[in-house]
Amino acid sequence: MVDLNFASPPYAAPGGTVYVSGSYDIYYSQGNDWGTGNYNCFNVLDSLAVSYNFDSLASVGGSYWEDLHGNKVATQQARSTTGQTYISSSEDSYPNREEKVAYEVATAVLAKWTVLQNDYAVTNASVPVMSTLEAENAVPISTNSGGVYKYTDVAASGGAGMGSINSLNDAIVFQGVAGGPSLDIRYAAGSNLQLSLYINGVFSQKVNFTSTGGFSGTYNTKRVYVIIPSNSTVKLQYDTGDFIGINLDYITVGTPVNDDAAGVTYTGTWTDNNSATNRFNTDEHYTKTTGASVTFTFTGSSVTWIGVRNTNRGKANVYIDGVLQAVVDQ
Repeated sequence: MVDLNFASPPYAAPGGTVYVSGSYDIYYSQGNDWGTGNYNCFNVLDSLAVSYNFDSLASVGGSYWEDLHGNKVATQQARSTTGQTYISSSEDSYPNREEKVAYEVATAVLAKWTVLQNDYAVTNASVPVMSTLEAENAVPISTNSGGVYKYTDVAASGGAGMGSINSLNDAIVFQGVAGGPSLDIRYAAGSNLQLSLYINGVFSQKVNFTSTGGFSGTYNTKRVYVIIPSNSTVKLQYDTGDFIGINLDYITVGTPVNDDAAGVTYTGTWTDNNSATNRFNTDEHYTKTTGASVTFTFTGSSVTWIGVRNTNRGKANVYIDGVLQAVVDQ
């Protein structure tokens, strides 16, 4: 914005930096099709830069630009007795442009208030990835005024969740999700329904949920087998062909134990394949030897074995505490 220069050509004349020294003007290096009268978004950016000190590498700090752009917005608002910022759509063609101004100003005010309260800290520490994430802390996405919203329910974990996915492209987005081989989704639904699951922006699969009899009080858990890389973004979205009507409580990623882990013991003849595509950690063990076995010791109420199924796979007996539980035909 301040120091990156766009030469003309190939960029639009006259060239230069996005912020113009000594002026509130904005240089649009590739033109602008939504109006050149929107200065408030830059004013808010300046304010956030000052509040959170992310202007430290700029040759001219945010406070300088905040004054220029802030005074311009004040001048715009002084043109009307109503205090509105824009007098025509040519300045900003966005239909809800005045509401956007209010939202942006509120964001800047909240940032300044947070700093004054000494209620934030700057750190270079890594952001922890979480295996369990509450839906009420996720990011709601909605295309209608009602929106996807947080609800309260004493039966929900933490007493709250996120619901009202009612319009096409409505979604709930979980960020910073830990890696693992499965995803548990705790939900309440008044009827059977279907949503689309995305991992890091890429469609994964359709997820079907059975009715719990209502949208609160009683919750079920849906387990989905999907490989989730560490620090992923997981999105549940209402796409064309899906069926809506769900409240989400939380998601949990299954704690993975890789086939190469120290606690996994192999007897007999096994092949360790470390270039297995579409596998967790891109590796797997397999055997074609009768009597070969693998043992994993754990403490818990459940365990899941994840492997490839095909017509040329074999059968395996599964024992828990020495008792045969199932014969798995892959």
